[in-house]
Amino acid sequence: MSILNRFFGTKTATVDTTITTTVTTQIVTPLVPTTPIVCQGKWGYYPASPETFKKLKELHKWYHETLRNLGTWVRWTRKKVHKVGPEPKYCHTFVVDKWEMRKYINKEGFTGYRWYPKTRFDCGVCEAYQTARMPKKTAEEVVQLKISEAEINRLHAEVSAFFKQ
Repeated sequence: MSILNRFFGTKTATVDTTITTTVTTQIVTPLVPTTPIVCQGKWGYYPASPETFKKLKELHKWYHETLRNLGTWVRWTRKKVHKVGPEPKYCHTFVVDKWEMRKYINKEGFTGYRWYPKTRFDCGVCEAYQTARMPKKTAEEVVQLKISEAEINRLHAEVSAFFKQ
């Protein structure tokens, strides 16, 4: 039994009396809302309401602030001695406790790799923000956001509790 069969299950479909095939099934939940959301603004049509866009804008800002804070934490935790001040804090919503390897190229063209103790995860906020801020000429051209408005509200409540304290 393969690993995929263990997680997704198998389904046997009979095509002919002599041929039997195994089909792997996977349930996919749609991330896009079923009814398209289109709001008309001054410059065209947008995939989010102004309130949702303001929340996305704040989430985008807080994500990049978390990246700066995480860099401060990584530099602080790398030191063996002379750690000055308390441990820097960062928002745990945008960070996963998993090692991450990042590739870099220096000025001389040398390619190297660095290991970081935490992995960055934007929860789809950056792509949704970039999509929401670009107006379209007609309502049919509007591309829907990859994350739902309920997910945006949940993320905003969770992250604002960290940054507003």
